[in-house]
Amino acid sequence: MMKIAIAGTNGLAQFMAYYLSQVTSHNLVFLTRTANPGLNERGWQVLVVDYDQPESLAYILKGVDVVISTIGSDAQLALVEAAADAHVRHFIPSAFSGPEQCTAQHSEREAWQNLMSLLQHHEVKSCMRYTLFTCGAFYERFGPGGLSSLQISTFNNRHSAIGEEGSLLIDIRLGKATIPVKSGIEELSICMTSARDVARYVVATIQAYEDMSTWPREFKFHTERLTMSELVAIGSRVRGTPIVPVFKTPASLIHNYASALQANKANKALSIAQHIAVAEAHPALTFPPTEINLPSSILSYARTAGIEPAPSEPFEAWLTRAWSTPQPTEATTSGKQSGTSSRSGSSHKSKKPTPLEENLRRPSD
Repeated sequence: MMKIAIAGTNGLAQFMAYYLSQVTSHNLVFLTRTANPGLNERGWQVLVVDYDQPESLAYILKGVDVVISTIGSDAQLALVEAAADAHVRHFIPSAFSGPEQCTAQHSEREAWQNLMSLLQHHEVKSCMRYTLFTCGAFYERFGPGGLSSLQISTFNNRHSAIGEEGSLLIDIRLGKATIPVKSGIEELSICMTSARDVARYVVATIQAYEDMSTWPREFKFHTERLTMSELVAIGSRVRGTPIVPVFKTPASLIHNYASALQANKANKALSIAQHIAVAEAHPALTFPPTEINLPSSILSYARTAGIEPAPSEPFEAWLTRAWSTPQPTEATTSGKQSGTSSRSGSSHKSKKPTPLEENLRRPSD
């Protein structure tokens, strides 16, 4: 039996906790900046921590075997330091979609390099191993509310634009799409996984392979790998009306990015940077089946060990379910019209939300 600490209380963190409590006997504790009675009511232990107090944080982590981070920015760096000081055996960083925007934004690239350097440093100095779980883009990027609906962000979560609905490729509500194209190569693709599946696979890996010394530096996996045209077609079927894409070359995206920075439009620049990452086939977002190294035994285990629902939900079925509940139109908030349909032309049968999805709160981390 191990003791596992989950840093953060967002939707991904709660998925992790749910599956850990369902299929393992490991002790579990949440680390959060503020009290969270809702999690206590579910029987989960919650410890309030201050990431600006390294000694106190290290003391709290004494006896913890594994840290799973769902936080970012400087708090995650402090967590790495404290975990190493507390002799934590293994660290799973909040880098599930990788540095999606790092190819175009120096500050993001630097933040990613700082995280990796610190983890590598403590692997040698403190014998604390680490493993990345790289899943491509979260399904939730394309659902109502975007990642913000579950308070999920990327490894460097200081920037709210990452979590905004419609910030990546297609905007279901407004019926818009910005699609990167690159001459001389086949159509660009993007890998995707739901937050629920990410949690399932992380937990299944912990349960099936408790000897973490055998884990690689990175597990790569995804539920779906879609071309840009497939993504637009799915969005159109779910919306009920065609989405007409605007195609952007890497050169035009880079020009737009520079213009946004010059105009001090940080959120717009960040959104454009993510599209540049897709255009450049960033390995955290686009990887071929040959690079998937999460063992098939793990995938099978996740589907048969009580980690439900199974099998993994296809993106179109998930998106249909996500948008099947009537959504507030833009007209109610900004005067814009929305043509989002509450029904889909998809042939997939949509699953009902799991009890966890229905009861997920929106706590801060």
